[in-house]
Amino acid sequence: MTDEELMAQVRDGTLDHMGELFERYRLAMFRFMYKLAHDQDKAEDLTQQVFYRMIRYRKSYKGTHTFRSWMFRIARNVFYDSCRSTGLDASQNDISAEELARVPAHDSDQTDRLQREDTLRLAMDRLPDEQKELLLMSKFQGMPYEEISEQTGLTVSNIKTKVYRSVKKLREIYFQLA
Repeated sequence: MTDEELMAQVRDGTLDHMGELFERYRLAMFRFMYKLAHDQDKAEDLTQQVFYRMIRYRKSYKGTHTFRSWMFRIARNVFYDSCRSTGLDASQNDISAEELARVPAHDSDQTDRLQREDTLRLAMDRLPDEQKELLLMSKFQGMPYEEISEQTGLTVSNIKTKVYRSVKKLREIYFQLA
């Protein structure tokens, strides 16, 4: 069954199918939340909240857009609601620069890779929320521009332009930090 068919059944009351959707998407959702929250426990909590809200608001699923687009729209709302309820700025990083600087002493190749990842994470955190979100969806989650368009309400050409500019800005910030 496709994701859309499973969600349509969940919407119509067959809640058992939510387990299959959970298995298909829990890791992708966790990764998405972790990249936004930078905290494993918070990412796990937010991931659970997303699936809870999917069940709670299952009647709002119309099937006019892809399931994935609907799910990630809920995820965005969960993340921003969490930030508002805790008084945090959505762009605020929960991991201090001190924690990011602590790189385990492994072989030099792995250490270099970890340092590059930490620098990239810091650079991502310095992007405006919209740019960070578009990069996460398009480059890290591999979402097609059409799905991002459904989620954000922006045109595909506008998204392409914004993603291009976001990559350019990220590159500038990254090399300033490196």
